[in-house]
Amino acid sequence: MTSKYKKGKYLQVLGLTFCFLMMLLSKTGASTELDFLSKNVENCPVRILSIDGGGVRGIIPLTFLSWLETETQKRSYEMFSIVGGTSAGSMIAAAITQPANPDEDFHNWYPKYKADDLINLFLNEKCNIFRKNESYLSGILKPLYDSSSLDQVMDRYYGKTTFDKSLIPTATVSFDVWARKLKIFKSWDKKEIYFTKDVVRSSAAAPILFSAHSVAPLKGPSTLYSTYIDGAILATNPTAHLLAEAKALYPKSKTFEVVSLGTGLNEDSISSRVYKVMRSPYKLRDHVLEACLIRGQSAPVEASMEKDPDINFNLRFNPVLDSDYLALDDIREDTFTHLRNLTTRYIHENADQFKTLVKRLKETQPASPPLHGSI
Repeated sequence: MTSKYKKGKYLQVLGLTFCFLMMLLSKTGASTELDFLSKNVENCPVRILSIDGGGVRGIIPLTFLSWLETETQKRSYEMFSIVGGTSAGSMIAAAITQPANPDEDFHNWYPKYKADDLINLFLNEKCNIFRKNESYLSGILKPLYDSSSLDQVMDRYYGKTTFDKSLIPTATVSFDVWARKLKIFKSWDKKEIYFTKDVVRSSAAAPILFSAHSVAPLKGPSTLYSTYIDGAILATNPTAHLLAEAKALYPKSKTFEVVSLGTGLNEDSISSRVYKVMRSPYKLRDHVLEACLIRGQSAPVEASMEKDPDINFNLRFNPVLDSDYLALDDIREDTFTHLRNLTTRYIHENADQFKTLVKRLKETQPASPPLHGSI
């Protein structure tokens, strides 16, 4: 009995000593991983990557991201705290943050795609993405392009990976037809789980070009189907929405940095546009979409970003685009060559500005996202 009593007392002393030491450590600044992340968010900038919609013109931000990855020797997801996009931008955002091995422990995840891989996606899959609908009613009572072919492309590149398994917080912007409002799919929203391919397809369902996309969450408060169309209806440039989401996701952060990638900007005057449409009436659709969805929506967003007091670094990448290359669905080989060359030339012409960005991305770490599954 005496031996057992002494052993019990010994264990009690050990336990009390351990508790006392833990109290001392907590008061003297020793930190857990969660504490570290909290401090990291306070001390490091929350860096946002926003990618516009623009159909085949998505090759422009992709070419810039490829250059950025080469210059920094980092993958895109390593340079930012949150990534998001609309339409073609959603395809890029979801792909650069998709893990190659989502079924393994998240500590072992690594990216499935780099920007160069996605350039090849655009080049190799362009005919499958924009496969003509064979119906003679296409473009009138039916979409111009075969949505089932687009769905197959989504299956090939995103598979059965769910959006919540993104490497860092990722968002795509769509428009809910029945609710008549924007829908932002968020990888960190654990209350609603979707396949990545469905959130991308919902964001890229451009009216006239593709059919709307109906989907229900795999997990969520409601399992009812909703119908979505392209988020470019209201937010071709999603930067303002991503900034609002970043502020909510990182409430302790005091510094925000924005890198916003456009898909080209046409600066023709209205009279010039009218003249060109009169010469080529079939280009009317392209000029209307450019004026209303791309240029018309992006200008006020860019102005608001310039005035936001919480942003201490703001870069907008958007080369000037000739009116011959406005189409969102122009899959000619020379169009892709022209857009890539245009982007490369724009980078070289603004080398000082972009080298400053590269230096910033290499030397300053972005705020770390919260632990996966803890958001």
